[in-house]
Amino acid sequence: EIASARGADTGSRRFARAMLIAFLLVILTASAGAARESRETFQEEALVRPLPDGRIAFVAHFRQETSLAARHHESFPKAIAQIARATGVADAELSFTQGRWMYRRWGRPPVGAKPIGAELWAALAAESDEVADEGWANLTAMFGGQFCASLSALRGEQVVVEPALVFRPWDGSARVDRDGISSDNRRRYGSLPAEAVCTENLTPWLKLLPCRDRAGIAALLGSRSSVFGAEYVSFTARVRVRGDALELTQSATLVVDANKIAREPEGGHRLTSLLGVDRGGGANGIRACAAAMSTAVHVQTKGGTAFAFGGRRVDTAVTADDASRPAARHHRAGGLSWDVSAAEDFDVAVRPGGGDEGTVAPELYAERVVTGSGYHRGGISIELRRPEGSKSVSGTRARLFQTLPWYVRVFIHTLAVEIDGVPVPVPTSGADVGANGGAVEALRWVPGVDRRRPSTMELQVLMPASASVARISFKFEKAFLRISEFPPDANRGFDLPAALLSLPPVSPQDGHEFGESRLLDLVEGVASEVGDTHSEGVYMQGALLTLPTPDFSMPFNVTTMVCTLMSLLAGALLTTLTRRPGWEGFSKLKAEQRKRLKSLEKEARKARSGKSE
Repeated sequence: EIASARGADTGSRRFARAMLIAFLLVILTASAGAARESRETFQEEALVRPLPDGRIAFVAHFRQETSLAARHHESFPKAIAQIARATGVADAELSFTQGRWMYRRWGRPPVGAKPIGAELWAALAAESDEVADEGWANLTAMFGGQFCASLSALRGEQVVVEPALVFRPWDGSARVDRDGISSDNRRRYGSLPAEAVCTENLTPWLKLLPCRDRAGIAALLGSRSSVFGAEYVSFTARVRVRGDALELTQSATLVVDANKIAREPEGGHRLTSLLGVDRGGGANGIRACAAAMSTAVHVQTKGGTAFAFGGRRVDTAVTADDASRPAARHHRAGGLSWDVSAAEDFDVAVRPGGGDEGTVAPELYAERVVTGSGYHRGGISIELRRPEGSKSVSGTRARLFQTLPWYVRVFIHTLAVEIDGVPVPVPTSGADVGANGGAVEALRWVPGVDRRRPSTMELQVLMPASASVARISFKFEKAFLRISEFPPDANRGFDLPAALLSLPPVSPQDGHEFGESRLLDLVEGVASEVGDTHSEGVYMQGALLTLPTPDFSMPFNVTTMVCTLMSLLAGALLTTLTRRPGWEGFSKLKAEQRKRLKSLEKEARKARSGKSE
C-alpha cells in the first residue's frame, strides 16, 4: 500500500509538472504572437528653420504605429489604443496652441499652423448620427481626461458642427464630391478659443512618447519656461486607423526669438541654448531614444549656414564626414539632415541668413475682422489677398469654413462676395451653385438655433488669376443672454472660433536625398496628413465680440438694499411684539430711583464730613 501511494504521488507530480510546462509554453507562444502582432514602430525627427526677423522655428515630429487588435504594447501608449477601440474613431486630431503664426512675416508654416486655444476634429466610423454623437461624446471625455483639458465643453450640441467641405481629402478641383461626403466617415468639429494652454497639457502629451522627455528629440522640450515663453507654441496629437494599423502622430512647433540668446563663436545659435536645455559643462545635445527606429535632425539653411556639434567637439565644416559625428546629407534648397540614431550629445548651431530667403508665402493671405458698432448688430469681413509678386496661371481655388456660436444670428441674405471690389453673384439655392460658372462654386449654410446649434458656413471660391483681393462679408445680430450664460469675465468679450481657409495641396518639389523622412515629406509636400490630397489650411486670427452685458453689480446692490429694509422692518416688528404694557413706566421709575440714590449719597457724605469737624 505504501509503495502504491508513493507511485500515485510521483505520477501526480509528473502530471502537474507537465501541465506547468505546457502552460508556460502557451504563455510564451501567446506572448511571441502578440509581439509579432503588434509590429510597433517609433520614429522621431526635428526640423529647424530660420525665420527672417531673428526668429527660429523648431518642429519636433514623432510617429508611432502598432496593430489595432493588439492588447499588449511595448512602447505604444495603451491609453490611445483603448480610446481608438472604445470610440470607433477613424481619424482624430487634437491641438493646443498659444500665440499666432504670422503668415506675412514668417511665410508658410513647416507642418501647418493651428488656431489659438484647443481644437478637436474627428472622423467617426458610425452608421448613424446618433452613434457618431455617442462616439464623439466618449472621445471628448477620454481626450479631456488624457490631456487634462476642459474638452467636456465640446460635448454640447451648441458648439459642435459637422463639416462637409473641409477636414477631408481634396485635390483642388472645382467638383464637390457629394457622394463621397455622404458616404464618408461622419465628421465632427469643435473648438475652444478661450482654452488656456499650459504645462498640464504638455506633460501628458510627452508621456505618450516611449522615452517621454528624458531622451531623444523630446528631451529638447524639457524646459517648460522656454516652451511656453516662445512667441508661438502648438502641439498636436493625431490618431488614425488604417485597416488593422493604428497610428499616433505627435508634432510640436515653436517659434523662438534668437535675438535673446547668446551666439556661438561661429555666429550661430545652438539648438539646446535656444530651447533652454543647455545644462552647461555636462552632457548636452540629443541622445536617441532607445525605442526609436530612427532619429534625425533637419535644418533648412536657405540663405544661412549650420554647424554640427558632436559631443564637445565643434565641426567647422558642415559637409565634412567625420567619425565623431553623423554625416550631413543635403536635401533640397540647401537643407541639411543628420541621422543621429547612434550619436550621443549631438547638437547643431544655426546661423540665419540676412533676408527672407527661407520663407515661402502661402497662395493666399487671409484676414478676418469684426465690423459694426453697438450691441445690437454687427458684421464679419474676410479678406483673401494674393501675396505680392505671386502669379497664378489658372486662378486660385479656396474653401472657406466659418462657424459661429448660436448667439451670433447670421443673416445669410446679407452674404456678399467681391473680387477686386466688384460684386459677384451669390447663389440663392443649391441648384444655382456652380451652374453659372461664377466665382462662388459651392455654398453650404447651416443656420444656428438658439441654445441648440451653432451656424456653419462653407464656401468654395475661385479667385481669377488676374485678381489680387477677394472679400467675403455678412451681417449678424447679437442675441441677449441669460445672466447664468455669461462667463466670469463677461466684460472682456466672447471669443469667436477662428475661420479656416483651405487651399489646394502644395505641389511637391524635387525629392530629398535623406531617405525615408515623414517630416521632410510633410514639409515639402510629398506626403500629407489626410490621405494623399490633403489641402493646406490657413487659420485666421481670433476675434472678440462684445454682447449686451448687464450691470452685474446691480443684483448685489438690490440684494443689499432689500436686506437692509428687511432688517429694519424685522427689528421694528420684533420690538412691537416683545413690548410689555407693565414696562411702560419702568424706565422713568428707574431714573427717579437713581436720582434719589444720588441725593441720599450726597447727604450721607455731608453728615460724615460734619462729624469729623
